[in-house]
Amino acid sequence: MRVTHIARSAGTVFAVLAVLPLLLALSLAGGADPEFEKTRGAAAGKAPDRLVSLAPSITETVFALGLGDGLVGVSRFCRWPEEARRLPRVGGYLDPSYEALVTLRPDLVLLLREHDRVAGNLAALEIPALAVDHTTLEGILVSFALLGRRLGAPRRGDSLEAAARERIRCVRERVAGLPRTRVMVCVGRNPDPGPPSGVYAVGMGSYLGELVEAAGGRNVFGEGLPALPAVSAEGILRRDPELVLELAAGEAAGGRDASELRNDWLVLKDLSAVRAGRIHVLPEAWLTVPGPRVSEVLLRLASLIHPEIDWTEACPEP
Repeated sequence: MRVTHIARSAGTVFAVLAVLPLLLALSLAGGADPEFEKTRGAAAGKAPDRLVSLAPSITETVFALGLGDGLVGVSRFCRWPEEARRLPRVGGYLDPSYEALVTLRPDLVLLLREHDRVAGNLAALEIPALAVDHTTLEGILVSFALLGRRLGAPRRGDSLEAAARERIRCVRERVAGLPRTRVMVCVGRNPDPGPPSGVYAVGMGSYLGELVEAAGGRNVFGEGLPALPAVSAEGILRRDPELVLELAAGEAAGGRDASELRNDWLVLKDLSAVRAGRIHVLPEAWLTVPGPRVSEVLLRLASLIHPEIDWTEACPEP
């Protein structure tokens, strides 16, 4: 089976697969530490008034905490909620415009733990920064309360974390003891018509892989591989998933609709997922954002892994 690891110099992948920039960077961040927090030049006791967010997951969390009015700038990938689209852009995920940041005069720039180089540059500019860990499910959940405390809304942060944990607990309990479906999650590939090629799957150590397991599935690329392995058609057939979920949002779909992308997979006729009619293309961009909607992502995965369960009834919103 041909499986290649993603190198740190993944620039070409960033350019071609628009759905992958955040996921690739997360996969390169190394081991997860759910308590990871880094503050540079920030006054620990004072809630900041002017915030800049360099990641969609953080932007969504700030709005979920009811603190969106404090955001004065976001990265170009921050597209939800609608209010975020109207905020000044400060460049990309790993290549922010420091000129734009200085102009906005932020009290605090919010980063992810893999933004270490960016954090160093901000420190040189004497711009305070705080980083959280969104590489794992636990890190995501811990970050809600952490950001709530640092931004002056501790009760909201605790509530957001508690609600997400309760729904995740509910899903895990509901699928406990049920047969585990073999699942493959594709988060990027060559979108041109034809057999799937240049496929990136969810592997070990990814929060998406954790969600597959929590939803009652078994990630077929979850053992002995990096967070986002590049896999061949031969490798996919060898692992033989019973369910294929392709996350294909925006530019990553190459202008093709979900039904067209789905048809590409049907060439793999010997695949159990093809024979069972369990190929699903999910075009919603929010499914790849490790933010406050993470428990909704879990429910979406659970509904496809165990469609026999009425999830609205089984695990309603807390």
